[in-house]
Amino acid sequence: ANGGTPPDAQADAEAASMRLHLEAQMERMQAELARRGLQVAELASELGTRDVRISALCHEVLVKDALLKRLGQDTARKAQSSDDGVELLLQDAMSALMGLLTRDQTVVATA
Repeated sequence: ANGGTPPDAQADAEAASMRLHLEAQMERMQAELARRGLQVAELASELGTRDVRISALCHEVLVKDALLKRLGQDTARKAQSSDDGVELLLQDAMSALMGLLTRDQTVVATA
């Protein structure tokens, strides 16, 4: 006899053991694949959220740039308007002063 186990039975036992080992390994790999699939889905979702935030920030920057440009234009317009107003006031004051000087000169000339 062969010491207990016939060769065919031993080969069958080794094949069954190998099959169990391979099935367990396949289950571990499938679980790892599922875990990584979830990670990929989470990362894709996070990237989508970041894209939306980036788009919103870009829009906000464009709006603020437009508002700043408008404010700059309004400020320049107001400054020009203010300069025009000051110029008119100075012209009025100079006209009044010229009128006074002309009257004074007239008084001196007639005295």
